[in-house]
Amino acid sequence: MSYLVIFVSFTILGYLFGKGLHKNAFKFQKRITQRTFLKRIHIHHSLTGLILIIFGVFLRFSLFSLIIAAVGTGLFLHHLLSEGLSLVSVEK
Repeated sequence: MSYLVIFVSFTILGYLFGKGLHKNAFKFQKRITQRTFLKRIHIHHSLTGLILIIFGVFLRFSLFSLIIAAVGTGLFLHHLLSEGLSLVSVEK
């Protein structure tokens, strides 16, 4: 039962993190990609959430892996509900 409470709590935290910081994260990503060959690529925070989920699943099961997967789930859900399912887009 305590694992479920932890998972739900960190999923909510990940959702709120995505909601509050996605615009700043976009600006940070743009500063990085402008200096590379990825200038026209936009990596959405749903991809970041998916990577965290996969990372958490493939770690040996521990509290840390549960928290990583839960935060990733929150990020993924926030992007899915606010902007739809998009992982990477190319700007024209």
